[in-house]
Parts: sequence; C-alpha cells; structure tokens
Amino acid sequence: MNLNAVFTAVINKKSKAKKARNAFIQQKYKERNITNRLFK
Repeated sequence: MNLNAVFTAVINKKSKAKKARNAFIQQKYKERNITNRLFK
C-alpha cells in the first residue's frame, strides 16, 4: 500500500467525521431555535 492512498484515506475519514459533526451541530442549533421560538 502506498503512502498517498493511506493519506487520502485518512483525510477522507477526517473530512467525513467533520461533516458529520457539523451536520449534528447544525441539527442541534435548529432544534434549539425551534424550541426557543415555541417557548417565547
């Protein structure tokens, strides 16, 4: 296995994790905003 493939795999894994985390955070913010609107 060559190093380029390893680096690519690691970077892809990291960016996927980052995207998943960002999506999760955005979802949390959306839910919080909705609850804030409901209870104001």
